[in-house]
Amino acid sequence: MSFASNLDSDFKNFQLLNTSAKDNNLFYGQAFGTGNVNMLGPLRNLKISATARSERDKDFFIPLNGSSDNTSKKDFITFVNFGRYALN
Repeated sequence: MSFASNLDSDFKNFQLLNTSAKDNNLFYGQAFGTGNVNMLGPLRNLKISATARSERDKDFFIPLNGSSDNTSKKDFITFVNFGRYALN
């Protein structure tokens, strides 16, 4: 038996992150966002698509101390600045 989903959700000023460095030392903080998310397909191969923007009240940290040159760019994350240009 296989279970599949097609879940759509809209959210406004929703708390997306509430962690500390003790929880995850790669990134942590508090963040709220507004947008939508879709989860489609079977659990073993779930596709998650989201469009969201952060809200003003956020404290998000990505510590760079101790980082090395083996940090690599990932194709599945794209940062976009809607003002002028895309950041890749």
